[in-house]
This record gives sequence, C-alpha cells and structure tokens, in this order.
Amino acid sequence: MTLKNLWEILVETWNAWSTHKAPRAGAVLDNGNFVHLGPKGVKLVKLAIGEKFSVEGTVTMIVDGHLVMEEPIEVNGVKIP
Repeated sequence: MTLKNLWEILVETWNAWSTHKAPRAGAVLDNGNFVHLGPKGVKLVKLAIGEKFSVEGTVTMIVDGHLVMEEPIEVNGVKIP
C-alpha cells in the first residue's frame, strides 16, 4: 500500500463517515461497520469514544463489504425507539 492509496482510503472513509453523520447519529466500530442510532438513540445510549457496547438488530452489507445496522432494537440494554 502506498501513501497515496492510504490517503485515498482515509478521504473515502471520512466522506462516508460525515455523509452518514456518524458523530451525531451512530457509531463506527473498530472493524469499520456502522451502527445507526439516530439522534434519539444517541441521546438515550450516551456512548463515549472507545466504549464497548452490545447491539441487537438486523445488519445489511454495503458495497465495500462492511455491515451497517440501520435500525438497532437495543444497545447496551437500552431499547431504541
């Protein structure tokens, strides 16, 4: 992997992350998968950066092979409306 490839991957990741409003609407896991909580879910669960959590729900595979959970049922024991 070249430095240029790494930069392209970082830019693509940032664009996808900000498009999905990840900081306000969900969590990106260390493996690149995304859990969409929505604004209400984020407030209910109160996740912190680096925090471990458990999620129940259905996942969908996106183009790059990562998984996204659009409508989790429960996060850390908290029901998501």
